Formats: sequence, structure tokens, C-alpha cells
Amino acid sequence: MSAQCHAIDSISLLNWKKTEIAEAVPFPVNWDALQQYALRLRQSLWQGSTTPSFSTCVLLPQYTMGGLHLVRLIEFDDVHTLSLVCEKTHIPTPRVFGFESTTLNPVGVPFFLMEFIPGNTAMDAFGGYDVHHGEIPTDMASIRFPKIGRVIRRDDGSYDVGPFPDLGGPFSTAAEYFEAWAQHAKFPLSESQRNRYLPEGLRDKIRSSIQDFPSRLAAMAGHVSLGGGPFPLYHTDFRHSNIIIDTNYNILSVIDWEDASTVPWEAVEFPLFLSTTPPPMDAPWNYDDKGLPIDPSVRQVWDELDEYVRFVREAEVERGLDRCLSTTLANRTVQNLAGALKLFLDPGKNGFYCKVLEQFSADAESPQCPSK
Repeated sequence: MSAQCHAIDSISLLNWKKTEIAEAVPFPVNWDALQQYALRLRQSLWQGSTTPSFSTCVLLPQYTMGGLHLVRLIEFDDVHTLSLVCEKTHIPTPRVFGFESTTLNPVGVPFFLMEFIPGNTAMDAFGGYDVHHGEIPTDMASIRFPKIGRVIRRDDGSYDVGPFPDLGGPFSTAAEYFEAWAQHAKFPLSESQRNRYLPEGLRDKIRSSIQDFPSRLAAMAGHVSLGGGPFPLYHTDFRHSNIIIDTNYNILSVIDWEDASTVPWEAVEFPLFLSTTPPPMDAPWNYDDKGLPIDPSVRQVWDELDEYVRFVREAEVERGLDRCLSTTLANRTVQNLAGALKLFLDPGKNGFYCKVLEQFSADAESPQCPSK
């Protein structure tokens, strides 16, 4: 049982079915037993001095079929990140009153009890980044670990970093992380879906750039200077809809921490409500001779990016923190790489991804953490 479930956005792009699963399976399947099996299997990753960082799993309704196989996805909910954020920052999060990660409890199933937050999302209530002035990402980035991975809590109450469910790890360096990312990254759109939106004259170039991006990223990670640890905690789905506020725009809670983890500095980007396409991977005719966006709405977002960096820098000064986050956000080359990593997996945007790598290699400017 879970109070929240974070859906995988890219599934809809893959044309997976949403019809009743029983219609697709001509024989009975004990899906509950499958969930329990998957939970026990994943818990085996945390054997030793730690307890699992998740309490339950959910079978998503979407499925697809190929030949004799039916494929479904399972998601796991995380509670340790919420506890860490609550203990180490002033970021309001739903309180987790208790949880059981196995079936060895009176309820008989894994569960957690979480606080219900009555309020509206910032988007629904017409709030924006001005309601938190960059303070939430600043507080998040102040939580750092020497390795890259998912937050786990040890039996003694201390926190550490464990493996990603899909990439493995934990990773000691940014290069290790990017090499693993490249090995597992899959562009979500089929070739026919890609071609639907591509000018015929650019199809081969963009197709090649998409196909080569993971391998070229791995190669680049091995020979350029990348930022070192400690690595920041990062909320991969930080957007208006995950900020709960009251009618006076006071922040009540930040939700949907399921995919939060420590990441390389080069993977940290602006909140998703300030996302734009990295210029190197975009069509060149979208920019003027000075490199500025022709679209007024995009140019407005660029102005807001500069303002957001100022907000973050002010928050760092106020808290007596270093300027790692503001420096990372102000570095356009780093932001282009972080944006490309995001867009490659979700939603799978067409673009010249390898041009982002070429720019990054040429500049070789990973974020450096200035003193306070």
C-alpha cells in the first residue's frame, strides 16, 4: 500500500496497452505473488548492515506483448530518502510514520503509513519558482555523499548510498556513473516515431547522433575532467506538480521522491518547469546570429534561468554554503549535458545529442565548487 505512485511517463510513448490485463492472459496469474517475489528479490541487494530503502512495489497497469511474452513494469516506493531530507534540511516532506518492508508483520504485506498533505500543487494554484526562491534545490544539494546511488539507511540509523535498481553501483566517480548510464540507456522512440517529426534532409544525421550518443558519452567520460565528490542529492522530478502549497503560496510539502538519488554534478539541472532544449542539440534556425532564441517564450525562460541562479546564490549565502549548485546551474555547457541526458530518456526528443558532447569536450569545464 502506498500513498503515492510515480508513473513512468515514457510508457505512453511506447504504445503499451492499458486494457484489462485479464483479456491478454488466457490463464490465471497470481500477480500478488509476482509482486512479493520481486520485492524479496530486490531486497536481497540490501543484505548485510542495511535495511531496504523501499517498502512496497506496484505493478503498473500498462503492458506490452511480443511473441509468447507479456511484459509489465514494477515500481518500488522509497522511504529512506524522505527520512534523510526531513532530518537534514528544512524542506517540508510528508512524514512517514512507520513502514514494514517485508511480509513478516501482522498486516501480512509490505506497507508504509504516510502523512496526507491537504493543499494544491504550485501549478494548480498559480504558484511558481518564486514561492521557494531556489531554496529547495539549495537545501537538497547540501546533502552530499562520497558516492553516487540511491539513499539507504543502515541499522544504526546512519545513511549511506546503495546501488541503483537499473544501473548498479554505487559509483565512486562521475565517469563510472556515465559509463553505466551509457550501457543501459535506451532511446524510447522507435525509428518510425522519430522519423514522423524529422525533416527528411536531417534524418540520417539525427538518427546517427541518437544512436552514437551513449557510446560517445562513455568514451568522453574516460578522458575529460569531471566534477568529483561529494555528490549532491537530486530530485529528478522537481516540478510545479510536486510542490504542494496553500492558498497563500506557503510551501506545505515536496512530494514524489521515489527516484531521488545522489548524482554527478554534471547531471544536475534546473527544475523541470524551467526546461529548454540545449542549443547544441536543437535546430540552428531556432537562434539568431547572437545565439539567442528566436521564440520569445524560450527567450523569457532563459531570462528566468538567470534569475533562478541568482535566487540559488542568495540562498547559498544565507545558509553559509559553498556555491557548487549555483556554479553548476550557471555553467551553460554543463546544463546542456544535463538536459541532453534527461531528454534522451524522457521523452526521447530528437536532436543532435553528439554536438552536446563535442561542446562539452571542447570546453572541458566541469563545475568547480567555489568557497563560500
